[in-house]
Amino acid sequence: MHVRQGQAKGLGHAILSVRPLVGGGPFAVLLPDVLINDRAAAPERDNLAEQVLAFERTQVSQIMVQALP
Repeated sequence: MHVRQGQAKGLGHAILSVRPLVGGGPFAVLLPDVLINDRAAAPERDNLAEQVLAFERTQVSQIMVQALP
């Protein structure tokens, strides 16, 4: 399932707009202009799968970052 934000009012607004669908359960926010794919780090799983596993293990929110030169 995905939801398209009607007006560009920022990331916080976009996340709040899906609250009726998500409720209090876990969810992922994927920004299509940011793609990180480092198969060398974990060739058997993609980055989102790694984050889901980390969340399930810790029950702590996850955020993916990448160092830039």
